[in-house]
Amino acid sequence: CISYVTSCKGVAAQYKMLPTSLQNSISSENYVKLMHQRLRNHDESKRKSAVLVLFYPGEDGKPEFCLQQRPEYKGRFSGQISLPGGKAEPGDISLESTALRETFEEIGVGPEEITILSDLTKVPVPTFVAPFIGFCKSKRKPLFKPDEREVAEILNVKVSDLLDGTNVQMTKRMLPLPPMTDMSKLVETSVPYYNLCGKEVWGLTASILSEVKEILLLEP
Repeated sequence: CISYVTSCKGVAAQYKMLPTSLQNSISSENYVKLMHQRLRNHDESKRKSAVLVLFYPGEDGKPEFCLQQRPEYKGRFSGQISLPGGKAEPGDISLESTALRETFEEIGVGPEEITILSDLTKVPVPTFVAPFIGFCKSKRKPLFKPDEREVAEILNVKVSDLLDGTNVQMTKRMLPLPPMTDMSKLVETSVPYYNLCGKEVWGLTASILSEVKEILLLEP
């Protein structure tokens, strides 16, 4: 697992959940090269964020992880499904501590309740995002205390649903053309998403979960 996420396979897994317009404009191999180049050339002074894929047993004892739905507001990410996490702050000693702090602030699960297993492949666009995998030390479902300003709903996702290939589906979204930086010019494009808990999980979150899925499928 640890060696897997340090290889180009992590980026290749993320590629699978990119909008089709972007996949049509660049091959998987060239996308891997581009992302590695951007990671090497990343400006350390620019904004960074971190997110956490938090695992725990569900009520039936089978493994789950949580996603969260953002509240509705006038903004680009209104109502979207995401992982717990957010921007790094000056007091954070590492991006791992950012992920733990943001998880506590958003869903009320404290750093002392979580063991970090590994980091995942970092995503350098649109901002630098560092994903992590962790699990609850108590080995039971945590008592969530969501911040209503940031979280409208917590979704308890069964790992089996993530691994179910029939839950990868397609939808249409209004997005900018590749390289997807000009938000003033939007066109309709097909986008893959995970159908999890009846929600469309797409974009950055879906790309991160695609890597998680690949890792889980490698486990004996």
